[in-house]
Amino acid sequence: MLETHFQLLLSCSERPARGADNAGSSFMTGMYQVKNNRSLTRQLTAHVCARHAMIVDLCDAAAFIDMHGERTQLWVTAEIAVKCADRNPRLIDQATKSLENALRGEGMLD
Repeated sequence: MLETHFQLLLSCSERPARGADNAGSSFMTGMYQVKNNRSLTRQLTAHVCARHAMIVDLCDAAAFIDMHGERTQLWVTAEIAVKCADRNPRLIDQATKSLENALRGEGMLD
């Protein structure tokens, strides 16, 4: 069985801006911009449609939350955990677990 794997985003600096009008502005207007891109405790593979999305660091996590996260308690918790882990590297385990819980709650993680 051939599965298509893709990484959500290669790096923070390569993310395109939303909309054609804001080419000179910040690349993501509604998304938290990670300043200290740390690797998650473990790589998470989310199932999105027929594809798999690899989430390996805080930039990937923030982008995934922004693209797929509803404003439910699980996604808000994951978003806050990513922001806190960006500031404090000791919280990276909690950010990974919070994102994992949100993905599992949405049926995107086995």
